Amino acid sequence: MKRIASSARALCTALLSALLLASCAEPANAPRPDRSPGRAARTSASGSVAFVQSTANGFGARTLSVLLPSTTAGNLIVVGFDYAGTTVDSVTDSRGNTYVQAGSEVTSPGGATARLYYAKNIAGGTDTITVSLADSTSSLEVYAAEYTGVDPTSPLDGSAQAAGSSSSVSSGALTTTSDNDVLVAFCVGDTSCNPGAGFTSRETLHSNLLEDETTGAAGSYTATATAGSGWAI
Repeated sequence: MKRIASSARALCTALLSALLLASCAEPANAPRPDRSPGRAARTSASGSVAFVQSTANGFGARTLSVLLPSTTAGNLIVVGFDYAGTTVDSVTDSRGNTYVQAGSEVTSPGGATARLYYAKNIAGGTDTITVSLADSTSSLEVYAAEYTGVDPTSPLDGSAQAAGSSSSVSSGALTTTSDNDVLVAFCVGDTSCNPGAGFTSRETLHSNLLEDETTGAAGSYTATATAGSGWAI
């Protein structure tokens, strides 16, 4: 995590949190739909998860906002953020969407803390997302992304967090129940965090990383990245 008091950066450890976004497709073990005349089968293609847009902002402040222009009703927003020395008050937005934490917060050996939240079946429209802390902090960095094709009722198919000190960052295995999920990971590095093999970088503000990868058939997957030193995932 880069502690931002001005333009200066202090070294800390890396953090990575990962979550799986379930598509609108049927789970892999779901019963086959009725193919009788007049009833169409739902296909994976019609419900595949896809990235739409992302944004990021970082500053030493108690409250920080990011803007996602022209979001689409029914889509999903993922918000990852890191901070230090205080606790989280709220995650809200200007469209009245409800944000739910994915997994637990993760704290690095150096004391930096990161969380991931998501808002499902969003209202749509230009959206200002605000993260508020209980007290002022030397660093608050917020990353947000919009996805389409996500299950509007039960979008979270799994999450993972872990910690370590090597340059190889790994969430550990996450098991999907649906085909074609999207694995979203948020990594904060002491000097930088780089995408893992097969992942696409979405935001790299302050050399941190919001990345994702589309999975294949339901099974075991791992979010990966590389970092300059210790990390938490």
